[in-house]
Amino acid sequence: MSAITLKNVPEDLVAGLKRRAAESHRSLSGEILFRLRKSLEGGDTGAKEGRLRDESTGQADAWEKLAGSWVSDLSVEEEIEALYSARSAGRDADLSW
Repeated sequence: MSAITLKNVPEDLVAGLKRRAAESHRSLSGEILFRLRKSLEGGDTGAKEGRLRDESTGQADAWEKLAGSWVSDLSVEEEIEALYSARSAGRDADLSW
């Protein structure tokens, strides 16, 4: 196998690649090879996965910031009922777990 050396790689790019590698349970080299392979296959899967991961991470961060900050005089059951009754008419959704 061949080896390559990249020079002048911006630190933010290296940090982003390291973060993605850790999230994907890959080494830095493995992550770079994965992304290069995907780009050469013509698929945008890597970028799409990255966007979805960013959106998910952003949503989880937002929920974490909100955790414990909800103040209400209603019981949990009353709060749930209020949320359900405030839903607008739209597509049917199964809200049970």
